[in-house]
Amino acid sequence: MSRKSIKNIMVVIPTGDYAERLKLNGILEYARDKVGSRWNLKLCVGGHVRLPSPETCRTRYDGIIAYVQSESERRELLRISRPTVLIEDISAPTRPLRRNGVASIICDHVAEGQTAAKYFMSRNFRNFAFVGTVDKTPWSEMRLYGFSSALRKEGYQCAAFNGKSDLGTWLKSLPKPCALFAVRDMRAREVLDAADEHDVSVPDEMAILGVDNDEILCTTARPHLSSIPSFDRSLGYAAGRTLNALMAGRSKGGLIRTRHASVVTRQSTETDAIDDPFVRNALKWIRANLSSPLNAESISRAIGYSSIALQRRFAQTLGATISETVRHARLTAAREMLKGSSASIDEIAFRCGYSCTSHLCVRMREAEGVTPLVYRRAHSYLWPMDYNQGHQSPTASSSAPENSTLPVAFARYSESVCGCLPTSAGVVNVTTWLNHPVVPVIR
Repeated sequence: MSRKSIKNIMVVIPTGDYAERLKLNGILEYARDKVGSRWNLKLCVGGHVRLPSPETCRTRYDGIIAYVQSESERRELLRISRPTVLIEDISAPTRPLRRNGVASIICDHVAEGQTAAKYFMSRNFRNFAFVGTVDKTPWSEMRLYGFSSALRKEGYQCAAFNGKSDLGTWLKSLPKPCALFAVRDMRAREVLDAADEHDVSVPDEMAILGVDNDEILCTTARPHLSSIPSFDRSLGYAAGRTLNALMAGRSKGGLIRTRHASVVTRQSTETDAIDDPFVRNALKWIRANLSSPLNAESISRAIGYSSIALQRRFAQTLGATISETVRHARLTAAREMLKGSSASIDEIAFRCGYSCTSHLCVRMREAEGVTPLVYRRAHSYLWPMDYNQGHQSPTASSSAPENSTLPVAFARYSESVCGCLPTSAGVVNVTTWLNHPVVPVIR
């Protein structure tokens, strides 16, 4: 291979925590799988990264991938005038990207906070709290904003830990039962430890939710920690793919927004903020046995209580019948599986307790006005969509047959779209502020 065919790539990513290392792993994975020895990677990593001068970068490097955490870093990178991919925590950059050769991947931390709020409200909580980073990093503040703003829309307030007092004492002072959103899994582990030291029962008195879905941190915690998965490795993979397209002239750049998955529920949030223990146990049984026949008799028998009395308790506590609650739980589970899994429509119908696919279609039309497949294409974390308009892009319909699995249909489509990646972990959704109406095609 000639020296001219080798591209020198500068990768600027601090590696101080788990999420940042995942981004770097994604970039290295793309380089290994797709370009091999055609890329010579210069890694600027560590706790604090200092950029070379713009003149040095222009002379030595053909392309740049950088994780940007401030507007000053962003401006400095844009001065280099090389094909550049910016991975940004800034939710609303000061200036839209309108220059050729620059793509920006925006991490939507506000949406993560909103997801946490909706998840807790669906479990009937009325008291909410947030624990962020000690130094109030921008991504931590964005997650707080998303969480608190979603709660305010429904008339709730959120207590935020200021870092000045003792964490355990603060947890003890919160009204119970309380739903606590921790900015990431490591912080959630600290909350779990403080709760244990101060005799705050998890999840009975306090439900705790983190972000990152770090398997080691979540499954070694006692109780096991619920978490919102972040797709940092996928972001790195997308950054590598996008830079390759920019350097080859197959894309001019633009804006790439990420989406995230729904909550992975484990023991730390397996509760409902309901005073009635029989209703609470019944709800837990319903969620764990959606694929089984569920009615008042079977549920009351499972929890060891009278069927007539249980129906009366449901009406008094939830204002709904048992059958209405079962229908809601099944439809909620079906929505989440359509959005967050590559399972077929038939499998989703079976796992959610519908007698057949047609039954699921009827319920989805009643609730959403569309079929399950149309709902999946509009909301899925695994289907490429126009981020702003919220509908399937024209290319997707021609390349992804109904009920197809992710590795076949989605991987084939993602090969032709800048920023999308063939991985079951997640998907970045692409819009552009340049010359392309929906997605920057890089054939």
